[in-house]
Amino acid sequence: MNQFIEDSVSTIQKNLAYSLEELSAKKNTEYRKRICQKYTDGQDLYPLWEFINPSFSIREKEAWQWIDEFLQGQETYLLFDKNDSLQVYAIRKEQPIEKFLEEFPWDFYLSNDCCDFLLTQNDHDYLIAAGTAEPWLRQKAVALSQTGWKDMDGRSFHIL
Repeated sequence: MNQFIEDSVSTIQKNLAYSLEELSAKKNTEYRKRICQKYTDGQDLYPLWEFINPSFSIREKEAWQWIDEFLQGQETYLLFDKNDSLQVYAIRKEQPIEKFLEEFPWDFYLSNDCCDFLLTQNDHDYLIAAGTAEPWLRQKAVALSQTGWKDMDGRSFHIL
């Protein structure tokens, strides 16, 4: 495990007065299992973002700044690849995730209690969306492409 993640979360939480709740070890295990059942055919793989299926992704270094548009202030769970940290954190409603992620240097995953969606921005600058976040990111990419935007791979998106 990587203590750097827990240390980073703790430091950011204190510096920003950001409210996070650590889930118990039992809830962490149960939640991670539910995520894997839904998005990787039940396999707890590493790195998780390589195996999320189905998903949609774009390569944009600052795309994590868009995530609050999708979350719209709902309670969100923050988790990491199993080799980095088994800890899962509940992020309270109405806290912008952008504020937290701006200070966070690690790969992350975001979902909700029901695992309706899975969002991740990895160290290769890909924002990957699955579940209910997938159509949101597709629509976002199409809307941006209509203004001439292209992702870091030179792709534009014109079809939903």
